[in-house]
Amino acid sequence: MKLVYWMLLGTWSSPALCRAQAVCPWINAVTAVDAPSGTFVPADQITVSKNECRFDYQEDGVAYELRVIVQETENSSKDLEMKQAGCTSKTTALKGLGNEAVMCGADKRSSRGEQVIGRVRDKLFVVDVSVKAGRGSNAEAKSLGDMATMIANQVAGNLF
Repeated sequence: MKLVYWMLLGTWSSPALCRAQAVCPWINAVTAVDAPSGTFVPADQITVSKNECRFDYQEDGVAYELRVIVQETENSSKDLEMKQAGCTSKTTALKGLGNEAVMCGADKRSSRGEQVIGRVRDKLFVVDVSVKAGRGSNAEAKSLGDMATMIANQVAGNLF
């Protein structure tokens, strides 16, 4: 009897069975993955920290990365300007998406990206969608912006 008890206890407390997936407080994994109709690289590719969630996924051999950053702000105008300073293209105003939301390029040396930067009350948010350079990045420019805008709508809605 004691042996059965310890075996069951060992099974229930097994790290493999008790390991929880990372959960992003501002967007769920299904919405994040459905954005580009992609398939997740394993669930371990969801990274969550205090202010940031990162999702890595693939579609047709192209590697995407989605980052959602949400942080408290006391001086929203200054913080928005600081975030927009990192844009690699001219900003485009987005109406009806939180407050003062804009979309702009977020290109890096090794990736092509688009990002939406905005605010809901005292929370600043950034949604950054990127694809590795050279792997469909030129053809993806418009769809990256569409994905970033769709996901930013979800994030802003969850912040209200």
